[in-house]
Amino acid sequence: MKMPKDNGSIPSLPQLQDFYERELKSLNQFLSKTVGIWRDEVLNFYPHTIECYKDSWLSDLSGLSTEQEWKVDCGQDTENLPNGELREIFKEIQSLENIERWPTPPPKAYPSWALNKVGGKKHHEISRIIPLTNILGLAPSNQFVDIGGGKGHLSRLMCLYHGHNAISLDSNAYFQKLGKERLEKYPAPVGAGKLKFIHHVFGDQNQELKEKEIFETAEASIGLHTCGPLSLHHISKMELGKGLLNFPCCYQLLTPDIETHLSSASKEHLLPIGKYALTLATRGHTTISFKDYLLKKKVKLMRAALHFYLLERHKHEEFTTVGPAHPRDYEKDFAHYAGIKLNFLGHQSNPVDLNAFYDSEETQKKIYDVYKANIIRWRWGRLIEKYLVYDRALAQVEKGFPVEVYQFFDEKISPRNLGLLLRKKKDPH
Repeated sequence: MKMPKDNGSIPSLPQLQDFYERELKSLNQFLSKTVGIWRDEVLNFYPHTIECYKDSWLSDLSGLSTEQEWKVDCGQDTENLPNGELREIFKEIQSLENIERWPTPPPKAYPSWALNKVGGKKHHEISRIIPLTNILGLAPSNQFVDIGGGKGHLSRLMCLYHGHNAISLDSNAYFQKLGKERLEKYPAPVGAGKLKFIHHVFGDQNQELKEKEIFETAEASIGLHTCGPLSLHHISKMELGKGLLNFPCCYQLLTPDIETHLSSASKEHLLPIGKYALTLATRGHTTISFKDYLLKKKVKLMRAALHFYLLERHKHEEFTTVGPAHPRDYEKDFAHYAGIKLNFLGHQSNPVDLNAFYDSEETQKKIYDVYKANIIRWRWGRLIEKYLVYDRALAQVEKGFPVEVYQFFDEKISPRNLGLLLRKKKDPH
């Protein structure tokens, strides 16, 4: 469904409220009837979780080639699935997860050195954000706040080549040091604005007055990938007459009972959004290469096998965290990987026994069932993310702020591409 338009431009508050309420209702209905799939991690709560995945669904995935499986995992292609229930569910998900894209302008050319050490992903994001300065109300010489600006790449380009002034706030003093060095390394073009780095810890009561003053003197604020609660903190700074653009991420850092279900509409029908669902939302729209997919599959299969080995041979009653492993630990057989982890946990290991356990028919069925169930479950991630973001937007609309949500980036380059936009209110005079 497309964002409503009032006279072809900015939607009105009633239009936005109706739009978000209908969208959240549709999402809630689908998520409510599929809670068993997205609420909990499959492996952590096996075998109860696997009961939510029909044998026919798992069988449909078994008939795919590895490359076809990868495309389904990335949400790119479901046409090779049999024409059955799972395929229809995926089609419904594709319909529900649709979010309007903001028009893409041609990128501005900058001197080659201006983008030195700026990664392709960051360059892509900056190229999509800078053309939004007009609707954010930023004329040359106007000041904006860059939330969690890090090294200040966005602020630097906006100040040097578009004449804006910026304050870049971040809690990482080292990143800011690198940003200052980069800013001072090259001469500023004629007409450049000023960039000021301020070390700032969001949520620190001792810095609230300083933060209030910074936001009061700015015409707009931008938060590119504000992690967890930082996004909510930025959104709380909304003020009519000023522009704001916020890109949430890292939903797993949220406190579920406090920082979800923010709008009145979502509070009427609460969903059991906990830490596993928030983690799923964080992962929910990621596309990876086929090479990376092959590694991920090997990692997931071996991790599942280790879990079942700990349950059966060492009587671990619950899911045991074993920490990350280096990719080279998966290059050899299961005994090599599992031996490292068992040693970390203080258990003895027998390579012959470990490989025999992994290769057994029972273990292979379990780990592949879990893996296929995860391919299905991961498709719910974008829906939960959309629910969280639309809920935030509606909560602001209920307060009188006409907040819009669009996809601003190419998800293949920057999967966390949803932005909440508050346009600067134009002076009627």
